[in-house]
Amino acid sequence: MAYTYVRLYMPGHPLADKLGLVLEHRLVASQSAGRWLAPTEHVHHLNGNRKDNRPENLQVQSNSEHMALHGDRGAVCSCGSPAYSRHLCYACYLRARKTGAITVRRTRHSAKYLAKLTRKEENDAKFAAVTGGSPA
Repeated sequence: MAYTYVRLYMPGHPLADKLGLVLEHRLVASQSAGRWLAPTEHVHHLNGNRKDNRPENLQVQSNSEHMALHGDRGAVCSCGSPAYSRHLCYACYLRARKTGAITVRRTRHSAKYLAKLTRKEENDAKFAAVTGGSPA
């Protein structure tokens, strides 16, 4: 994934990731709101420019509000909430995934990852042949 957002090196900051990087738009929005943003809150760039992090260009939104803007524009879920994926709101989408009504397409694995899986399967087979059991 290419990072198109401005990130700042601020190790130890509450919003920092494992590398000590903070998304500038979340930092600016937190400062404008006077509180830390919840992980479920999104920061929307009003002019669409991800590098324009002026406070007047940022708007804190809930997931459903943000998905209504960027999802299937104007679509509405059967429950009346703004839809974002497969014409479902976030809550109905999660419920459909949990019940198995929707399956999520898996991404393709790299050749390196597939080779690692193959080696693991081969090692498991050798272990089973030697010990008569399966690895823990």
